[in-house]
Formats: sequence, structure tokens, C-alpha cells
Amino acid sequence: HYFEVREEMIIDPLPPLQGSFDLKANKSKSFVVKVKSELDTEAGEYVATVTLKDSSGREVKKAKVFAYVWDFELPEKTSNKTLMDLSWYNIYASHKKYEGDDGVLYKNYYDFLLENRICSYTLPYATEYYDDDRILEYLDNPRVTSFLNMGWKRQLNESNIKHSYDFLSQKEEWLDKAYFYPIDEPLDISMLNEVRNFGELIKNNFPGYKLIVPMHINKALDAESTIDHFEYVADYVTAWCPKTFYFNTYEDYKNNPFLTYDMSGKLEHNLGAFPERMAKHQAEGDEVWWYVTRRPSYPEITLTMETKAVKYRVLFWQQKLYNVEGFLYYLSNDWFASGDDVGWNPKHEQTSEFDVYGNGVLIYCGAYKDIYGPVGSLRLECVRDGIEDFEYLTILEKYYGKETVDNII
Repeated sequence: HYFEVREEMIIDPLPPLQGSFDLKANKSKSFVVKVKSELDTEAGEYVATVTLKDSSGREVKKAKVFAYVWDFELPEKTSNKTLMDLSWYNIYASHKKYEGDDGVLYKNYYDFLLENRICSYTLPYATEYYDDDRILEYLDNPRVTSFLNMGWKRQLNESNIKHSYDFLSQKEEWLDKAYFYPIDEPLDISMLNEVRNFGELIKNNFPGYKLIVPMHINKALDAESTIDHFEYVADYVTAWCPKTFYFNTYEDYKNNPFLTYDMSGKLEHNLGAFPERMAKHQAEGDEVWWYVTRRPSYPEITLTMETKAVKYRVLFWQQKLYNVEGFLYYLSNDWFASGDDVGWNPKHEQTSEFDVYGNGVLIYCGAYKDIYGPVGSLRLECVRDGIEDFEYLTILEKYYGKETVDNII
């Protein structure tokens, strides 16, 4: 399915082909052919023939397609952790499903993303009280590497934090998957103080907790530039999640002024270059994630519609290079519905600050194609390829070391 973006036709939604299709003379149409192997599929090259026929049955074109299966397996547990929100409201409102279906529709969307190695913020079946045994299927699933404890924007207090710990501490791997995310993109000292307050509350009631806080901006908080936003919450954050451009050093910026640089030379001089700061936190037991939204802009990489497909994979190679463990994205179905298109549009966002297409949309509403679930996208395919590239590089690192991997990247 094509969208017109700045007078260019761009492919994004990939509705499954069901039956015949129309194609006008002197026009072209692209298809994505997906081939899946099982873990025990024999290694080697596989060949199939694709034949196109017109409505009268006359053969128009015949071509061979090839898939190569390698003699090693990607693990079910993905080394690159992910968290992407999946809006329950957007799903049910767009499908016009206003009566309960016991969460089946949301589960269809969640499972589709999980099949593509992406974990959504909120598991199917309520995590507010952990009182639905069906959630065990996901807590035990090795593909589920991360989820938000008690769901997204849940009001936290001593009682429900302790209750969640009592339940999740039944298995160490459940605890390892659970993250708290109470504050999004703290912009000023009051929001940073909220991070500290929540951090204190969680620390006292959830041993070994994981607190993730996406950081959108950074400033010095004292005249001497010895404390910034990151330093101010360092006693509480355990899963660091800056935007990708924070890994640009002042030296990088001097060499290429088109890069985004949101620190200051003084902060960097006093506190150290950002990659080294994050490496220090990792050495102390913290995790390091990163994320993108509309920002940064060219030449850096985001997941917007005009980003070239190969750059989606480059982004995850960069993530491996900087030893970043997880990737967060604010929403995978931030649909802008207009009329009857239920979000099947290029989602153009334009202000004085930005002019982007497709931000926050990696899947499309299946209702547009009479599907009780999602329709994937070319960009989702590229994200999954990048995540699997990260896995290849991780396997390579295990056998040949980080220096070899860094040299290849």
C-alpha cells in the first residue's frame, strides 16, 4: 500500500494478499515475500517459483525466489530488549469494538509485535493486580524480555508496589523483565524531583527494581556545571534511556556540526563524555537503553516514513557499537484517523519545529482490510531485521570478542 509523501510514492502498510490484484498498464506494484523457517529446518538454499497470470489464466511472468537457511539458530530470547507502547484505546476505537472481547483484539496486536521481536509496554491480561493466570504464558515466554510493571501510567503506592513484588519474585526471570516508568521526559527540576520521589518509593518496596526514564533534554543544574539532569537522578534511575544523540561527543559535533549536540563542552569536561558516563553506570549494574521520536533529524536516524529502509538496520548496528542494551519507542499505533481511513494515512505532523511523516506508527489498523488484528509495515520489517542483526552481532561477539564486532560495524 502506497502513500504520497512530498510528491513521492512511499510503501509502508503491507496488507496480506488475498486473491487477485489490479494493475494498470505501465504501472508497477511491489510485494514483500515472507519466508519462515523452523528451528530444525535443514540448512541450505531453498528455491520456489512465483508465477503471475492475468485474469484469463495466461502466464505473464515467472521468476524464481531464493531463501538461504543458515546452520545456526537465533535464540528466542532477544539480546536487544525493546519497549514500545501499544494503545488499547486506539485499537478498540478504530475497530469500533465497544463491547468487551476479553482482550482478544489487543492480544492479536501484542502477539503480532512479539512475533517481530518487539515487546509492548503492557502485557495482554491485566498486570495491575496479577490476578489473571493467563498472564503466566507471557511472563514465561522467553521472547518477552520487558514489560511495564502494573501497566502504563498506573498510580504507584507502597501497597501495590509491594504486591507486585510479592507476585513477580516467585521467579527471578519475571523480576528481570519488569520495569517501572512513572515519569516521561522530565523537562525541569519539578519533574526531576518526581523521578526522585518515585525512585525512593520504589526502592523501599521493590528490591532490585528497574526504573526507566526517557530523557529528552539535558541542562546544567548548577553554575559550575557539575550536576545535570542525568546526574541529579543517578541515585534512583537504574535503566538509563537517553535519546540517541546524547552519544554524540563534543568532538563528534566539532567534526560534523550537522549532528545534534544537547550537552555542553563544560558539562562534558566536568562529568565526562556521555558514552563513558553510561559505561560507568553499566559497570555499576545499571542498564542503558536509548530512543528516538521526531528528533533527532537528518543525518541521524529516526523511524519516520522518509528514512531509508537500510538506516533502520544501521540504527541497531549503532546501538550495538555503543553497547546499548534496549530500544524504546513511544507508540507503535499512534494513528491519526480522518474519515473512514482508520489511520491508514501517512500521519503528517508539521509545526515550526518539525515536519515528519509516520512518527509513532509501525503497524496499521486491520479494520481497514476487515482483519481482526494488525497489518504490518515495511518499516516494521526493517526494525525486526535490525533487531535480528543486533542478535547476529551479539553471537559474533560471544565467539570473537567486542573488538572484532566493533571493527565490522
